[in-house]
Amino acid sequence: MMTIMPFVKWRLEALLAELSISRYELAHAMANERSSEKSRLTQLYRLKDPKNVSLQTLADILSALHDLTGQQFTTNDLLEYTREQAALFESEAQK
Repeated sequence: MMTIMPFVKWRLEALLAELSISRYELAHAMANERSSEKSRLTQLYRLKDPKNVSLQTLADILSALHDLTGQQFTTNDLLEYTREQAALFESEAQK
């Protein structure tokens, strides 16, 4: 059985490539009194394909991108909502 499933894609890697910004540069711009550059870089590597992201992390990324480029970014630049077809096994569809 085919069904349409909502899906949110993480676009940070693509956005950084479009802007020619490395994760290291982003981590450096995100570092502050709350966290070190090293901990931010570790966090960004873990965010390569995240299952969830805190609102504070989103805010920190957006702020750092603004600091690096002078451009205004929104969550729409980081997240992309799509609806994709997915095959479900008959037993799962009956749940």
